[in-house]
Amino acid sequence: MAYSEAQKKAVKKYNEKAYDEIKVRVKKGYKDIIQKHAESKNETVNKMINRLLENEIPEINKWFTVIQKCIAVFFYSFYIVPSIIYTNIFIFY
Repeated sequence: MAYSEAQKKAVKKYNEKAYDEIKVRVKKGYKDIIQKHAESKNETVNKMINRLLENEIPEINKWFTVIQKCIAVFFYSFYIVPSIIYTNIFIFY
């Protein structure tokens, strides 16, 4: 299914609001090496670069850790706890 013009416009607007872009220049031949390395880790080049930056720069890592903790709390609160309660209801019923 193809994107409509309205969808493309909405995605572009969101990306401009949510992300910064950085153009990276590498020596000839590095691009293929980088792509193969990312594929070997089942990642996109973008995901691999972000992971490397998160591990290297403390300020980025701090925010990433906060976001991870928020997601973990959300997941635990809305998935794990109700499933434990649901399971225990049927165990003791």
